[in-house]
Amino acid sequence: MATKPKVLLLKASEESSRDLFQEKLETAGYQTTVINTSVFSFINSEDLLCEMQHEDVYAGIILTSPRAVEAIKILLVPEYDELRSLWGKKEVFVVGKRTKKDAGDYLQWPDSLGEECGSAEALSDFIIKHCPVRKRKYLFPCSKLAGETLIQKLMGAGIDVKIIHIYDTVADPHLAQSLAIYLQDYGVPEYVIFFSPSGVKSVLSALSHNLDGFLKSKNPSSFEGPYKDTAELTGRPLAALRLTK
Repeated sequence: MATKPKVLLLKASEESSRDLFQEKLETAGYQTTVINTSVFSFINSEDLLCEMQHEDVYAGIILTSPRAVEAIKILLVPEYDELRSLWGKKEVFVVGKRTKKDAGDYLQWPDSLGEECGSAEALSDFIIKHCPVRKRKYLFPCSKLAGETLIQKLMGAGIDVKIIHIYDTVADPHLAQSLAIYLQDYGVPEYVIFFSPSGVKSVLSALSHNLDGFLKSKNPSSFEGPYKDTAELTGRPLAALRLTK
């Protein structure tokens, strides 16, 4: 019986106990393992609430991750149902199907736009294309690690953006141990899949003592989008990894 190719998924933990991406890979015949790379802490909640209470100032809101949706869900307790409803009538732009689903499930904002965009940069182009009226303002709650590309492109097109950092991302304190156990039990996987540049940096730090042994792949590919900058910053031969957005 042929050995199943091993796939290591390195991503932030999700609320659900089972990852849909993992399920699809296993259905396709891969042996998968998920290791958590990051933990999150929510910040600036009062600032976010203050801005959302001035909803008349904004044309809409930009959500580039499920974590941003989670922060708003925690913030808008039942006493703010009316406020949540008012924002749901505005333009809601999202990155990815997961963010769209969470916005619909947790915030009752089912009509968000941009789910086909795979990055904040792609979403900025989408917003510019779908907003012929300039001089509009959007609220952008995001991670402290969020890049400047979306803001620069939108403001360059005459679209004002109010950014609020609402969560911080740090490496999971157990990451190095989890990776060591995986390598001991399974060896180097055929595929390593990252879901964010911060995940790349966390793994680089955790494996600084054993990086060369880990960076092996039978299917090398180059960096694209935000990962290209991450590769340049690390100075490591990260093109040996197969990555996904």
